[in-house]
Formats: sequence, C-alpha cells, structure tokens
Amino acid sequence: MGEFKRLYQEKFTEIGLIRRSHGYKGHAKLSIVDSYIEDLKKQEFIFIEIDGYKVPFRIEELNDEKDLIIKLKGCESSEAISKYQLLTLHLLTSNISLVEERPLTKPHALIDMHIHDINEGDIGQIIRVDEYPKQLMAILLIDQKEVMIPLHKTLIKEISHDEQIIKMDLPEGLF
Repeated sequence: MGEFKRLYQEKFTEIGLIRRSHGYKGHAKLSIVDSYIEDLKKQEFIFIEIDGYKVPFRIEELNDEKDLIIKLKGCESSEAISKYQLLTLHLLTSNISLVEERPLTKPHALIDMHIHDINEGDIGQIIRVDEYPKQLMAILLIDQKEVMIPLHKTLIKEISHDEQIIKMDLPEGLF
C-alpha cells in the first residue's frame, strides 16, 4: 500500500502518445516529444493514461533505429497494444533530466505559416487558429474545405519562424 500511495502522489510529465501497433507481436510506434526521447531510453517503466489514471507498464524493448518502436510487458499481440492507440504516455517528472515546457508560441503568430508533415510534405497554410480546452487547432483550407490539425506538442517536431513552417509528425488519415 505504501508504494501505491507514493506513486499516487508523484507528478507526471506527458511525453507523447502511442500512434499505432507495429507488426503482430505487440510492438507499437510512438510519437514522442524530441526532448524526452533520451529520458525515455533510460526508463524501466512508462505510464499510459487510461480513464484519467496513469497505469505503469514495464518496457521490454525500445528501438529507435527508424521509428520509435516500443514493446510493453503484457502486450503480446497487435490486438493487445492497439487498444492503447492514441493514448498519452507519461514519465515520472522526477525521472526527467531537464523538465521544460515547450510553449508553442502565441496562436496568432501561427497564421499564414505552412504545416509540413514529415511523411507527406506540405499540407497547407494555416488560415486561423482556434482554441479548444487543453488544445490549439490549426485550421487549413484544403480542396476548398476547412481541415483541423491539432497543434499538440507531441506532434510538432519543429517550428521555424524564419521559414514560416511547422514541421509535424501527423497520424495517418488525419487529413
């Protein structure tokens, strides 16, 4: 009971999310804020937020050769890991070497910038930014339709004000 109470009182830092399953043995592709990757590599456990609770999972494998791929103990199939798809990942804040908040910037400063997906290239130009609870949404005009792109820190890889580009790693099928 003492360990549970101590863990319950810990502070957590959101570092990314599970994008999708990878293969058939329970591996998953992750989207992690770049500044937390080295901290993740040093961890024995990662926490998945499920119904508002941070649930610990033991990391069995972590591979970052091409994509960031993880294997969690207890997830032995693509079906087992896919139920955690798009859920957020957390580390104990005390296990992070440099705790930094990466503020996006002022929302109006993003208007007219282009969003570039690391896989698809140029997606389009931001025509406005809408604020939703806990998240900003970039609104782009694509094929005469407004498309919403979440400006979440786990998806943003780089913001270049000089080039007017936001480089992102967007989930498949978003646009």
